[in-house]
Amino acid sequence: MKNETKTAQWRSMSPEQYIKERVDDQLAWYCKKSTSNKNWHFRLQLATLISAASVPVISLSSSELIVRMLVAIVGSIAAITAGMVSLYQFRDLWVDYRSTAEQLKFEKYLFLTGSEPYSSSDSFSLFVIRVENTISQENRGWQENFSANKIDLANTDTVKSAEIQVQE
Repeated sequence: MKNETKTAQWRSMSPEQYIKERVDDQLAWYCKKSTSNKNWHFRLQLATLISAASVPVISLSSSELIVRMLVAIVGSIAAITAGMVSLYQFRDLWVDYRSTAEQLKFEKYLFLTGSEPYSSSDSFSLFVIRVENTISQENRGWQENFSANKIDLANTDTVKSAEIQVQE
């Protein structure tokens, strides 16, 4: 009984309500996540660049133990930040989220202006289908990427196990 009420409520959703509750909400989320991933990407890339470029400069300054330790730490920071960039794929997420946000904006403004393909009487239905398809495609892409990375990690663990067994 509850599902029927909910379904009836969704069917009676106006274009203004759909835009406010679904499109604008998703648009805000994708813009926020895009900006966050862009910022993380640039921060980590900058940290990697600065720390990697600092290693030879610091190593030439002295051969004392403290300097050698500093070189090791700075080199480790470069490796860690480069690994984080690769692992978390901030650049790819930034681009994917920005593309999805721009596609949602594109559809929204076409609909609001009554431009093709939204110039007919069933334009709201078409608008909903296209918006939901855009969101679905991005979600599928994320899931496929996550699954591929999970498989890569599993294969890496298998290879490491095999290497350890060979060395023993």
